Parts: sequence; structure tokens; C-alpha cells
Amino acid sequence: MGWWCWLGLVGLGCWLAFPVWAAGAAGDIAGVWWSPRKDAKIEMSVDTRGVLTGRLIAMPEKTAGNTDVRNPDTGLRSRSLLGLVIFSGFRQESAGRWGQGKVYDAETGATFQGQLWFEGEERDRLMVRGYVGLPLLGRTEIFQRVSGSQPQRRQTGEPLLVHLETTAAARLVSPAAP
Repeated sequence: MGWWCWLGLVGLGCWLAFPVWAAGAAGDIAGVWWSPRKDAKIEMSVDTRGVLTGRLIAMPEKTAGNTDVRNPDTGLRSRSLLGLVIFSGFRQESAGRWGQGKVYDAETGATFQGQLWFEGEERDRLMVRGYVGLPLLGRTEIFQRVSGSQPQRRQTGEPLLVHLETTAAARLVSPAAP
């Protein structure tokens, strides 16, 4: 067997092994994360196609009834912030790094291109960079993993919605009926 056959077999082995390491690394990001100001929680999940989504699942009780009033689409301004998709369309680019996604800022109503990556080996600090055009023209925020958070296993369309109480205890809030 020639060297090119060995090279082909090694290449094939690497190609077949890629989904294994990618799936493991993608699972690292799944779970619940504190927003940079620790006033909201975002649940990150990766679907079967490898697309990462982050949904707002907890916010302070006093703002829980707030709607997306700053959305540029007037038809979406009445939707609740609770359950809103904040991160969408992210795909894993390498171990511990995601790109090609969008970050929605409900405070301004702006949507930015985004990049996500872990800081350090512990994988409990997620760097989120939102930008317009070039990554140099943006801002990076740090999201901290909620201690002991595990990915939620549930059917699609059944969001876990939680309000943060001022006492730091949380209570479950039923999602509105469609």
C-alpha cells in the first residue's frame, strides 16, 4: 500500500472522528448562563443540526411583564421578553468556538453578528462578541455559567420560563398558551 493510501485512510479517519469531538464540545456550551450583569438567565441549547440557540428564561420579577418595545419590527413589539431568542444561528467553528450567528440586544432592539468562545479550560466563562461588519467594531461581554446548570431535556415548544425574585429564589412561570 502506497503512502497516498495511508494518507487517505488517516484523512478518512479524521473526517469520521470530527462529529465525535464536535458533538462533545458543542455539549459544553449547553446549559444555563448568567447575563453579564447577572440580572437574567439564558439557556443555551444545540439542536441536532449543530445550531446553537440561546433563549432568555429568567429575568427580574419587576421586568418580567416587559415586552420587546425597542424591536425595529413594530409587529414584534408586543412579544414578551421572557422566552425571547437572544442568540441564534451559531455554528461551531472549532473546539470551544462558535460563529456565523446573531445576537439580539433587547435593550436597544439591535441585532448584531456574533462570535462565542470559552475563556479558559473550565468552560464556565463564555465570551460573547457582538459586532457590525468587522469583529473589531464590536464589544465583548462575559457570560458566567449558572452553578450546577445542566442542559434542559424537553420537547420543542415547551420553554422553561422563570422569573428571578428579589430574594434570589426563583419560581416557575407557565408559558402563555399559543
